[in-house]
Amino acid sequence: MTTSLGLKIGSTTCVAVPGTDGGLGAAVVRGPILELAPDASPELVDRPGPYRVGGFTERVGDPVALVTDDGRQYTGEDLYAAAMAALAADAGAWDADAIVLACPNEWQDYTVEALRAAAARQDMPEVTVVSEAIAAVAALAEHKGQLDGVTVVYDLGGSSLDVAVVRTGADPVVIGRPLKSEEISGAQFDHLVLGHVLESVGATDAIDPFDAATMEGLAELRVRCAAAREALSSDTETVVSIDLPGIRTEARLVRSELEDLLRAPLASSMALVIEALQLADIELGAVSTILLTGGGSATPLVSELASSMLRIPVAVNNDPATTTATGAALIAHTAAKAAAAASVAVVPAHASASDEVVPAGAHALTPAPRTVKVEPASMSRGKRTAIVVGVAAAIALLTAGGLSVGTALTDDEGPKPAAAESSVTSSPTASSTAPDGSPAGSSTDTNGGTGSRTPGTVTTGADGRPTTVAPRGGTAAPAPAAPGAPTA
Repeated sequence: MTTSLGLKIGSTTCVAVPGTDGGLGAAVVRGPILELAPDASPELVDRPGPYRVGGFTERVGDPVALVTDDGRQYTGEDLYAAAMAALAADAGAWDADAIVLACPNEWQDYTVEALRAAAARQDMPEVTVVSEAIAAVAALAEHKGQLDGVTVVYDLGGSSLDVAVVRTGADPVVIGRPLKSEEISGAQFDHLVLGHVLESVGATDAIDPFDAATMEGLAELRVRCAAAREALSSDTETVVSIDLPGIRTEARLVRSELEDLLRAPLASSMALVIEALQLADIELGAVSTILLTGGGSATPLVSELASSMLRIPVAVNNDPATTTATGAALIAHTAAKAAAAASVAVVPAHASASDEVVPAGAHALTPAPRTVKVEPASMSRGKRTAIVVGVAAAIALLTAGGLSVGTALTDDEGPKPAAAESSVTSSPTASSTAPDGSPAGSSTDTNGGTGSRTPGTVTTGADGRPTTVAPRGGTAAPAPAAPGAPTA
């Protein structure tokens, strides 16, 4: 039986989608914070706390280390690789025959190579890296079938909005320059909801924002506001409990109120789509579909505005937060099957037991102590080679709609052009997913780099390399790492 795994390590949500011969399994969703407790395997959690570190997703390839509360120092890529291994273990597929990671669109060569080296230090099986836009459109291709055109991937996540333009066909690619805005995100929406809730109960002027107990209560209230915002994606009303010093009450929140709060920033986000198309030299009328991904895209107003303002067909998954990981899983699923078929094809007709290849030693990173599992063996060289070859076949099959496992994508179409098919992007090999020799998962163009935009402007931002770094702190010797933890 072949096994596969698709991974997405996000700044607010981490998702794994395992697969077997029978198709894809249920998505495993975890928090973005890595717990590195002594004498325990790394684990992804939702909240900060002792022995926990977050913010590493934007620090891959950064030479400045992140420092934990107890003085241990880790590189961003080592923490990212440890998160991958922990998530894969939770999905029961950390030794899968094919593993595909969907990485940020702006990652460049040095970033991908830094992560590959870190994953090797974790003794993980070989990982194929594709950009998030490539993975997302692979999920769309599974639903739509043959794709040949242009798709805009609109990824509204917890920390930013990312927009990429993808040209589909036999060799799908990201074209132009992927854009990013941190002013439009789930975190910003949660801040708007928090302010609205406080104002609705008259608490805005009644609290002391510098009081420690108030600060703690506001942090918890913001979490509840985020949950309320997510609930209103499917419900028409919800209730938010407020527990602050001197204020203990509830606030009712209805969807129309939420839409009033979000309408202006969401409408301005469509300018980012137009700008991305201009950078790609694509007319709006040439776009087949706008694909909505990321947890924020579950808000019905997003698809409503995209359809009415852009006048192009809209596609969105029932659970858009898992679309990218599902696409990565589809690529891995097809690659694993292709590799298995290739392995069978090269076995001699009368092979004996002595002809079998003995796997390498066991992986260093074992599952967390909460479960008892036998350490899996490493993948043989022959199988790894077959996986590399199989990725190209996976992309081709996905582009042609050749899989039978679905992603439950639905369409919300406005006025539909004559050619309303969507588009897909993929990686032709295990080490290359972008045009012009860019590495797997990277998205480059002749304009150079990645743009970070304020919606409605044309100011060029950072080149994609993280610029906010934590101080290295003291020089105390690192504490003993947990089994499987990244090397400090």
